[in-house]
Formats: sequence, C-alpha cells, structure tokens
Amino acid sequence: MKIAHLPSSFFPTVGGAEISVYNIAEEQTTSNHDVTLILYPRSYRYFKKNKIKCAFKILGFLPLTRLFYYIISNLGLNANFIIEYQIKRLQGKNSFDVWHFSLLDPLSLIAIDTLKSFDVKIIASFRGSDIQIIDEINYGQRLEKKYENALLKTLPNIDEYTAISESVIEEYHKLNIKKNRITLIPNGIDFERFNSFKKDIGVFKNIFSYNKQKIILTVGRNHPKKGFNNIEQIINSLKKIRKDFIWLLVGEGSDEIVNNIIDSENLNYLKSYSLNQTQKATTLYPQDELIKIYKSCDVFVFPTLIETLGNVQIEAMAARVPVVSSNVPGCKNIIDNNNNGFLCNPFDYKDFAITIDKILSNPKLIKLITENALNKITDLDMNNISKKYIDVYRKK
Repeated sequence: MKIAHLPSSFFPTVGGAEISVYNIAEEQTTSNHDVTLILYPRSYRYFKKNKIKCAFKILGFLPLTRLFYYIISNLGLNANFIIEYQIKRLQGKNSFDVWHFSLLDPLSLIAIDTLKSFDVKIIASFRGSDIQIIDEINYGQRLEKKYENALLKTLPNIDEYTAISESVIEEYHKLNIKKNRITLIPNGIDFERFNSFKKDIGVFKNIFSYNKQKIILTVGRNHPKKGFNNIEQIINSLKKIRKDFIWLLVGEGSDEIVNNIIDSENLNYLKSYSLNQTQKATTLYPQDELIKIYKSCDVFVFPTLIETLGNVQIEAMAARVPVVSSNVPGCKNIIDNNNNGFLCNPFDYKDFAITIDKILSNPKLIKLITENALNKITDLDMNNISKKYIDVYRKK
C-alpha cells in the first residue's frame, strides 16, 4: 500500500503528535508498506541538514510555502492555489492509495478538499489544538471563525477518522461525525526499547546535585495548556509535608518556568533540563536519554489542563513509574484513579502534594499501581497500533 502522511507539525518540534506520526510511519514501512512523509519546508530542511536516516521516504513542499500562503491570505486574497498545485503534483507523480493527515491546520483542510477529486482514501487524526478548545487560555484553532468554517466545510470530504482517546471521540460527536467513521487508536509504545533500559541514578548527576532525593518528573514543552505554571504552587504544598525531593521539568522552554519562580527557596526543589542537543537529531523517539530519566525517577506528575491523550503518561507507565495526572480530558481516558495511577483537580495543589507524598511513602502502592498501569497499556505496542491504522486504511 502506498501511504502518504502529512502532519501539519513535525520535527524539530517534538511533541506527542510528532513522535506518534514518526513511529507509525517507521512501523508501517518495516511492515512492507510504501510510506512517504510529506513535510513543510522547515521540517524537510531539518531532516536533510541533519542527514537523519529513516525507513520511510521524505518529500517536501516548495520553499516558503507557508510564508507565501499566509502573506497572500492576510491581504484578503485566496491563496489556496499554493497548496492545491503542490498536492495535485504530489498525488499525480506518486499515485498514493492513502493520505493520512495528523494534527490538522488550514493548509491540511485545503489539501483534503483538493484530494477529493482523486481516487484516494483520506484519513484524519485530530490530535489537540486542531479539535479541542479552552477559551480561558485562548487554546484551539477552532476559536478562529475562519478555521472553524473551513473545518465544517471539509469534514464531509474525510473518509475515516481516528481518535487517540475518548476525549477526541466526544469532540467528533459534537461535530456530528458518524460513529461508524470513527476508530479509536491510542498512541503506541515501543516496549522493547523501554524494557532495554534500567534504572540509573547517574543520569541525574549531570543535571543537578543529586543526594538521594526523591525525583518527581514532568515532561513536555512549556505551553499554557500544560499547567506547568502551577508546579510552584504544588511545591509550596508538598514542602510542608516533606523536603527530600527534586522536581525535574524536562522539555523545551522548561527553563522559563524555573526563571519565573516567585519564591527563591523553591529553586532548591525545581530544576529544568533540555535534552542534549547531540541527541535531538535522532531516529529514535523518545530519545534514549529521556527513557533513562523516566526509568530513574520516583513519580511522574502531569498537571495539565487538557490533553487528547498525553503521550508522556503512557511513556511513564511503560517505564514502570507511578503517574499522577490532572482529572481532565485526555488524562482520565488512560488513568483509572487509584487503580493504575492517580487523578487530581488541576487547581487543587494540596491534593497533588498529598498524592505525591502518599506514593513516595509507600513502595507496595508503587508496585501495585505500576503493575496495573503496565497491564492497561500492554496492547499499545507499536506493531499492534500500526496494524490498526492499516485496517482503517483498508476499511470499505
């Protein structure tokens, strides 16, 4: 099967959506499908510059495609031809059987409308800001009337929809998408890679002064929806209970959270870290270094405000680390409270602190929770997930 993947965002931006698309394309290629990743210029240049080796093929849009599109659009003119021409050319030259769109944006919608004139299957995987909305922090493309109208116009041109969680399915239902066109396929995990690493406290000695503290880990890029600004409030509650901890925040922009600390005493507890530059241009995601960090921490905490799934939760569970997350869409679809993890109100800082302390003080609880978590995600092996997508592509 000839498969084209077109994500609106890709490396060097690294998030759950980007990692998922990469891993799906790799797995499908190793399963003898002819897979091509179609990238916008920034991502295409990144792959070429870093000479990243991957199993799938890579094709790129013409240079400055996005720039010219938005310049012309902002002048009040119709710039759709910029995308239409390139999509027609790509399909005409490659004769793809399937186009799989992930994390959609206005350009994705134009591409889908263009492809409807071809005999090709169109799959859409909405993954976050393209489908969800939080008015309070101005989160979500659908808050823009132009995007919302274009989305509603394009929906009938999509053959099948996949959802990484029940939260996404709920959004699909609000858009009156028929149930028989929706398939639940969570993000996958390469269990073999995770199991190849062991706990190694030495990984922290290069990041901060380690002295047998309990390590609380949070992973993700700094974005208002992630709730990282609330970490200091949780620390304020937790340090009243215990002081033997370091909270490590790993991800792009994490240093901004530390730099904006209000109480300077909390600098003793909160540390930030960006993954080594030498490991960013890798063909393995998540990076080896990050898996080592997961494996070596004591508890994973995710104080997010909204998710479609929260890939980092699954990664932590695969690393056999107890997870404390916010009781919000996405998180509660994977975490069964007090069974395979814990859920707290994102603004109940005291509850977060009490829950973290309960975990750190009870090894038997950790063993129970992590075993249940592993059982929960066993069927999320990348090979199984890839096969599920192929089934959707072949669906009549």
